[in-house]
Amino acid sequence: VTEGDRVAVGQLLGWSGNMRDAGTFAVAFNVAMLLLLPRVAVSTVFAPTIADLHARGDRLGLQTLFARASVLSFVGAVMLAVPLLVVLEPGLRWFGKDFVAAVHVAEILMIGQVFAAAAGPHQNVLTMTGHERAAAVIMVASAAANVAACAIGIALYGAIGAAVATTATMVLWNVATGICVYRRLDLIPGLAVAIGVRRNES
Repeated sequence: VTEGDRVAVGQLLGWSGNMRDAGTFAVAFNVAMLLLLPRVAVSTVFAPTIADLHARGDRLGLQTLFARASVLSFVGAVMLAVPLLVVLEPGLRWFGKDFVAAVHVAEILMIGQVFAAAAGPHQNVLTMTGHERAAAVIMVASAAANVAACAIGIALYGAIGAAVATTATMVLWNVATGICVYRRLDLIPGLAVAIGVRRNES
C-alpha cells in the first residue's frame, strides 16, 4: 500500500460525501505507515547482498538471507506496533475527540503492515534478481484491486470498510508476490522458512 493508494482511497471517501471519514482514514493510514519503516530499512540494507548472491547462484545463501530479513522486518514491525497500540487512543484523543475515530481504522491497517513484514521483503528480492517486471505487474494489479475493493468497502462501512479492503488487498498482494518468488526463484518467503533455517543451523 503506497501513498498513491492513500490518496485514491481518500478521494473515494471524499466522493462518497463523508469528508470526516476521509480525514479519519488519512490519519489512520499515516499512523500505520510507521510500521513500514523497519521493512524499508531491512530491504535497503540487504538489497546489494541479494543481488550478489543471485549473481553467484547461491540459492541456499539467498534463502537464508531472505529468512533473516523476514525475521528482522517482522520483529521491527512488532516492536513499533506494540507501543503504538498503547499510546494510539490517548495520543489521538489529545488532538480532539474527532481523531479517536481513527483508532480502529489504524488498528486494522496495522494488521496488514505486520503481515507484510512477516512475509519478508519479497518485492525487493524480485527487483534485485531481474524479475522487476513481474513485481511491477503484481503491484499495479494489487493497486487496481485495492481501489475496487475500497469502493465496495466504503459504500458498506465507510472508513472501516476502506481499512478492511486495504488490509485484505495487502495480504493478497503479499501472497501473490510470495508465490511469484517461489515459482521464479524457488525461494520460500516469510517466517515459516525462517524457523526452518534456524532449526537447521542449530
